[in-house]
Amino acid sequence: AFANGNLLGQDGWVSTNSPATSGLAMVQNAFFQSGARAARIDAAIGFSAHWWWKPLNFPVNVGSASIVQISFDMYLDATTLPLSAACGIDVYDTSVPVARRVRAVLVNGADEVLVWDGFSFFSTGVSVTRNAWHSFRIDLDYVPPRQANLFVDGLIVAQAVDLEPGITT
Repeated sequence: AFANGNLLGQDGWVSTNSPATSGLAMVQNAFFQSGARAARIDAAIGFSAHWWWKPLNFPVNVGSASIVQISFDMYLDATTLPLSAACGIDVYDTSVPVARRVRAVLVNGADEVLVWDGFSFFSTGVSVTRNAWHSFRIDLDYVPPRQANLFVDGLIVAQAVDLEPGITT
């Protein structure tokens, strides 16, 4: 369960922003899409290239449950400057010695939805509006040919994007 305050350290969340910059990544209950709380990453606190993540390591059983689905909601504020260069989500595998990026979805400063294809980011051709909540869903299918689909607000915006060949399950 989350409590109001810094995200770092709550429910297993870690960050490159350690010790935590006051006010930068806060769990708060004043503004959220659903549930009782949301994490707010505030670009107005200062330019940040920090990351926040929660390790969720589990094997994908390709034989019986090959699809991993990741859903999240994101609100991009247009009233607070500076705007972030990009906000979104990254998914990594458990490869050693270096984890590999499985998929990333970002919204850049021009409000374009970008997707990582295993080698670089590409534009989906879809833009989102600021000052509104948007729902994102990534379906990662580990059965060959190992591909992903991305949905924004229930509409598919990137389909059958190959997963990086070297990722592990």
